Amino acid sequence: MDYLTSTGPVFAIQGLPEEQIAVLLAKYSRNSGALRDILQGMIDAGEAGSAEWHQKFTISYGHASIAEHSTIHLGLEGISILATKIVEDCRLASFTEKSTRYVDFAGAPFHDRADWPPAYQQTCQRLFRAYRDWQPIVSAHLQAQRPDATPAALRARTCDSLRYLLPAGTLTNVGVSGNARVIAGLIRKLVGSDLVECRELAGPVREEASKVCPTLLRRTEEDPSRPMRAAIRELAESYVVNSTPVWTPVEQSFGTVRLLQANMMAERVLAAALLYPHVGSMAAQRISLSPAIQAEVINTCLAARPDRAPFPREAEHVTYRVDVTCDYGAYRDLQRHRMTTQTDQVLTPDLGYEVPPDLEACGLDQAYHGLMAGIRPAWQALVDAVGPHAAQYVIPLAFRKRYLMTLNLREAAHLIELRSAPQGHWSYRAVARDLHRAIQATHPLLASHIRVHPDHDGLDREGR
Repeated sequence: MDYLTSTGPVFAIQGLPEEQIAVLLAKYSRNSGALRDILQGMIDAGEAGSAEWHQKFTISYGHASIAEHSTIHLGLEGISILATKIVEDCRLASFTEKSTRYVDFAGAPFHDRADWPPAYQQTCQRLFRAYRDWQPIVSAHLQAQRPDATPAALRARTCDSLRYLLPAGTLTNVGVSGNARVIAGLIRKLVGSDLVECRELAGPVREEASKVCPTLLRRTEEDPSRPMRAAIRELAESYVVNSTPVWTPVEQSFGTVRLLQANMMAERVLAAALLYPHVGSMAAQRISLSPAIQAEVINTCLAARPDRAPFPREAEHVTYRVDVTCDYGAYRDLQRHRMTTQTDQVLTPDLGYEVPPDLEACGLDQAYHGLMAGIRPAWQALVDAVGPHAAQYVIPLAFRKRYLMTLNLREAAHLIELRSAPQGHWSYRAVARDLHRAIQATHPLLASHIRVHPDHDGLDREGR
């Protein structure tokens, strides 16, 4: 079999084991010959040569970047929604999770353990019964409200409303793609997790991924970050923590978003970065950027931005830090913006919950409040029995979660333009619009070039 798709100077590699591909590309740096010749030498040495090479250079010498040339695709089935957030907290991997919009979760199983109190099982069963029984009521209401809406849009909106009932322990599936270095980091993170479920998941992930990359996933038995997390947790427990962060010179609240920190000279920073490639090194330091020139530079560039094109890379020099409080369902979606840096808190019932407007319109709000009122006693029973981390499993997606997010202007524009679109869920659309309001209040010129979508009821178009 010819493993290279072309005899020309540009070709794709096909049909080789992932670890051999990593060795093949890594040898480019230590060999003056053509890749086809390097490949033939590897074939002559046999597959064992790849393992020996990785043991010497990747493992022993610490050249971990070599593992980035090997790609692993995993399917993780029957893991909790809570566990998926641990798995998906990884910037350089790609994920596809079973959708709460397009998949009916009525009767779905939930994560459970023999030593957990009965209040947990009983609460989850009540939530799933309501999810099942309220489907026809919500669907009929939506159809009467918008008879022109497509069946697919009605189904999506019904599921969007009922997802608030799903407990974090609901079992789901997720596909993961990443290079061997990233997957090794994922395994270590699972090993060091506070959740027993994740620690138990580490072994099967290592075992199956090792069938693709048997050498590159060694040394994944321990999580090197665990001692640091344990040390700071112990220290934090000895303090009475003030709720006001130390970075508060710009602090303003905009609904779900509280702006904590932003570049004071963002327009100047962006204008200088846009000009930087086109001027000499000394001229870049001497250039005078009056507010008028800053506006001219920024407007000239961003006015030429095509539809759906991202902000230019230079926009990454402008950063924002925000404190977000939104329902856990919206957090699940927004966490997938991996170019942001996020630090979250343990999910508890303390911040209250959101009420989906469709359930209110259907007259189900009192029954809904009754279900939500039963969450704290079940959560407390779990806290008393197995601790606060395991107690998260019983909390539905309706409950609010708080997390710290740092992002640059380029990613902020991408998040706002994508997540404010009418086909999105209304809960994260609100976060996207609030983030835009925060930027508009601080940097109106920059915000004017972010194409935020207006509020929308989400029924005219099928969600994606």
